[in-house]
Amino acid sequence: MEKSRGAQWLGAALVAALSLSAFSAAVGFPFAGIDDADYVTGNPHIQQGFTAATMRWAFTRTYAANWFPLTWLSHTLDWTLWGSAPAGHHLSSVLLHAANGALLFLFLLQATRLYWPSLLTAALFAVHPLRVESVVWISERKDVLSAFFFLLMLVAWLGWVRKPGAARYLLVCALFAAGLASKPMLVTAPFVLLLLDVWPLRRPPLLREKLPLFLLSAAASLLTLRAQSSGRAISPLPLSSRIADAIEGYAIYLKMAVWPARLAVHYPLHPEIHWGPLLAAAALLVAITGLCLWQLRERPQLAVGWAWFLVMLLPVIGVVQAGSQSVADRYSYLPLIGPFFALSFSLPRRAALWTTAAAAVCALFVLTLRQESYWRDDGALFSHALEVSPDDPLALQALANQRLSQGKLEEAEALYRAVLRQWPTAGRALNARGLIALRRGQPREALRWFEQALAVEPDPTLVAPTMAATLTQLGRTAEAVRLLEPLEPAHADFPDLQRELGVALAEVGRTDEALAHLLRAQQLAPRDAATQLDLGILLARGARYGEAIERFQRALELDPQLQIARQQLELARRDALHSSKR
Repeated sequence: MEKSRGAQWLGAALVAALSLSAFSAAVGFPFAGIDDADYVTGNPHIQQGFTAATMRWAFTRTYAANWFPLTWLSHTLDWTLWGSAPAGHHLSSVLLHAANGALLFLFLLQATRLYWPSLLTAALFAVHPLRVESVVWISERKDVLSAFFFLLMLVAWLGWVRKPGAARYLLVCALFAAGLASKPMLVTAPFVLLLLDVWPLRRPPLLREKLPLFLLSAAASLLTLRAQSSGRAISPLPLSSRIADAIEGYAIYLKMAVWPARLAVHYPLHPEIHWGPLLAAAALLVAITGLCLWQLRERPQLAVGWAWFLVMLLPVIGVVQAGSQSVADRYSYLPLIGPFFALSFSLPRRAALWTTAAAAVCALFVLTLRQESYWRDDGALFSHALEVSPDDPLALQALANQRLSQGKLEEAEALYRAVLRQWPTAGRALNARGLIALRRGQPREALRWFEQALAVEPDPTLVAPTMAATLTQLGRTAEAVRLLEPLEPAHADFPDLQRELGVALAEVGRTDEALAHLLRAQQLAPRDAATQLDLGILLARGARYGEAIERFQRALELDPQLQIARQQLELARRDALHSSKR
């Protein structure tokens, strides 16, 4: 059914408005206590802004076991605009999701000329509770950003199919490359284009015209495997367990799509094979595949939607297992578009059925609001995760982190113990035990925990700076220098490492080097009061009292409660006065 241009834009606006109303509450949420520190609040690279060093890092280095430079630049833009205020970061993700819903509607409408099925598909995509994780979790910006480029690519591909040309094809390639550089899960997108040839484009599937896109996919796949291997993210599970997990995973995603209850931020991986659920899942997949093939001639959208789902989930279904999750809500962001349009474009034109479909959208909207509410703070988020998966070590650790940040040391310690009982090599839990010991005034006990953490934690910047500070506190400053100096070249952009190395070098008398490292730390983290204090102390030792006084004053501006800075300021003023009288 043809619709006027005004009606098309009205439909897109309705989908966008539906998305915004479903996720507007997220703008008031804080950063999450899982991954957001690695991606944003504790990432020194994006906090430098759009410098040459940041651009070089984003495109040439792997970080957090991934390579997605455009996602890093997206976070850099948000940090430049909003700083550490989470509202702006959330707003960017919500707006991208709203744009994605509108783009999906416009693509389907242009491809099929069917208004209401296109609108229903986009509405289901916009408000399904499985969208919450991708939209509300700031670390999952890569989902909404990569989907934005992917959907733009589909629109551009449709334009190229109808009017081929070099410029149009280059646009498709550029958008696909941008999507891969946002999240490489899009590596199966060329296969999706082959599916779209079958329906709705109804043209012979042509592999040759998509070869450049397959080459881009291959390059992104190699980069991703390299990044995840270097970040120790690839699971060593046997192939049989991974295949069994993949088969069950497909069935679990379908179940969550139809009945989105007991959703959580993490579903722990269980390596053992459960034959009953596995056989039931395999039977379900075979039955659906048989139904789609039976209806291929009359309803090709069923087969295409089902194949879309299978193909787009393939990179994260577990055959190549990365991470500790068996399935993840966020992985369904694009794959579920296939079942959504398979259903929407197969509904008979009966008022009762479409009324039921509208009611289902409303019900999903309400369930989304409920699921979204768990993200209001870490306590609610991870307590709910533990209700879904009791004793999940990742949820226990995240909840322990929250308790530690609140100063509830006893509760935090009990939770970290529970984590370590299941996961003895959890570097972050071991490191946290050291932090608790430090807060209790037990530096030797803390050092013992830090040594264990450093032996197993792949990110030394998490452990080494505090461990070095503890060594310095115990008078073992030379050991602190030996710990940090080998790490510094590869981690020159981490302000805590630079600061602690500067402090340790000052203690062993290497003053000029100490000053260089402290100035580098100050450049990387200009609003860190501790760095300003350490710089002031070093300058005062060198009788550079005027500069020291400026540093102490700056430290107090940043942290008025920093009493040691106030004391050092008075000492520096006194020494400056005595020096001037000589």
